[in-house]
Amino acid sequence: MISSRGGSARGAANAEPMTLDEDIIESGLCNLGKSPLLSHTFLNVVLQNRKLVDISILGSYIHLQNVDLSYNRLTDISALASLSFLRTLVLAHNNLSVLLDFGNKVNPLTQTQLLPTALHYIDYSHNQLVNLGSNLHSHKYIQHINVSHNSIATFSGLYSLQYLATFDAQHNQIKDVSTINNPRLSQLNLSFNQISDLSNLKYLPFLRHLDVSSNKINNLNGLQKQKLLVTLRMADNLVAEVEQLINFFYLEHLRELDLSGNPVQNTPDYRQKVLYILPRLVRLDGVDVTAEEVVFAANMHSEDRAEREGILLQYLPFLEESTPDNVNVHMDRFTPIESRPGTTDELSDDDTRGPDQPLAHTSAAAQPGLKLVTIPEIEAALRPLVCPLVHDVYGGRTAREITRAIKEGKAAMAQAQARHGVQSKYQHEFLKFDRKVLAPKRFWGVIGQRITLITFITLLR
Repeated sequence: MISSRGGSARGAANAEPMTLDEDIIESGLCNLGKSPLLSHTFLNVVLQNRKLVDISILGSYIHLQNVDLSYNRLTDISALASLSFLRTLVLAHNNLSVLLDFGNKVNPLTQTQLLPTALHYIDYSHNQLVNLGSNLHSHKYIQHINVSHNSIATFSGLYSLQYLATFDAQHNQIKDVSTINNPRLSQLNLSFNQISDLSNLKYLPFLRHLDVSSNKINNLNGLQKQKLLVTLRMADNLVAEVEQLINFFYLEHLRELDLSGNPVQNTPDYRQKVLYILPRLVRLDGVDVTAEEVVFAANMHSEDRAEREGILLQYLPFLEESTPDNVNVHMDRFTPIESRPGTTDELSDDDTRGPDQPLAHTSAAAQPGLKLVTIPEIEAALRPLVCPLVHDVYGGRTAREITRAIKEGKAAMAQAQARHGVQSKYQHEFLKFDRKVLAPKRFWGVIGQRITLITFITLLR
C-alpha cells in the first residue's frame, strides 16, 4: 500500500525501545507530492520494525496521508490525531488494545475533537484487540478494515460505516455472526474462528466474496440469502451432506466454491453431484471446472437419465452392443467407407444397392467384429434431429440450433441419396420444414430489403 525509501530497514533484534525523533522520521519519509493545501511535502512515512514506543513528534507532520508503523511496540497513537489528511494507517504487529483510540485532543480554534476523519484503510492485524470498540462511528469514510490475528469475539459499530467494502477478521475468536450488518460490505473474511452456524448471518445485499474456512460449520443454512455471492470458501469445516448444496441453487452469481477438507468430499461421485446441483461453477475446490465435467454430471445424475437411455436405445439400438473394449469399432460405422482402414474398393457410379444392404464391400471382412451400418441405421441416427420427443428429453433446442441441425440433416441425406440412389422419408420431412418455415422467412426477407431500397431511392428523388 505504501512505497518506502529505506523505511523498511530492520532494526537490531535486541534493540532497546526507542522514541521517535527527527532523524528516524527523515529516514522514513517518501513520496514527495502536493498536500491538499497545494504545498509540496512528503505524503508517506514508513517506520517499520524500529522498536518504537513513543511517536509524539509525528503529530507535527500534519500533511502526512499514509503512515506505516507496523512491527513496533506501540500502545498509544494519540499523536496521530492531528493528521487530518491521513488516509492509510498500518499498525500491524504492535501492542494496541483499542481500535482507533486517538485520545481526546481538542482543536483550539473550533473546540472540536481532533481526529483523522479522512481514513480509508486501517490495518490493526496482530495486536491485542478484544472488540471493535466505540470509535468507528467517527470514521465514516473507512472502506477497508483488517483486524486479523487478534482476540475479537464480538462486533459493534460496523453499521455506521456506510462505505465499508472489505472486512478481514480471520484468526480471532468469533462465534456469533449476527452483529455483522453493514449493508455495503462486499468482501468478508471470517476464516479460522469458532463459528458453527451461519443461519443468523444477516442479509448483506452487496456481499460477493465470503471466506469462512477452518471453522466448525456443519450446515449451509443462511447463505442462500446472499444473492450476489460470487466466491464462497468453506474449506476445513464439518459439512457432511451434498444435498445441503441445494440451498445454493438460486445463487445465480456463485462461480467459485471451496469445500475441501469437509466430510462431504467422501461422498461417492462428489464432484459430479456438486456440478449437477451447481452447474454455473467455474472453480470447485481449487480446480477449474470444464464444460465436459458439467455435461457429464448432468447426464449421470439428472432425474430423466433412464428415460433418455431408453430413447437412445430405441433409435440407436446397435449402441446397446457397445462395450468399453469396442467403442471405437462401433464409432467406425459412421466413417465413410472409402476412408476406412482396409478398404480398397471404390464406389461405382452405377451402384444400385437397396436400402437394407450394407454400404461396404466385401473388403470390410478384413475388420473382424465390425457390424456395417445400413441406410435405415443412418436414418435412425438422424431421427433425433426431427423427433420432438427427443428434443423434450434433451432439454429442447433454440430455433438457431434446430435450423442448423436440419441443414446438416439435409446435407447428410442428400449425400446418401447421391451415393446410393436412396429416397429417405426423413429427407421429405426436411424439405417440408424448409418449404413451410425457412422458405417464407427468406422470401419476406428479400421483400423487406427491396421495399427498403425503393423507399430510400424515393427519398433521394
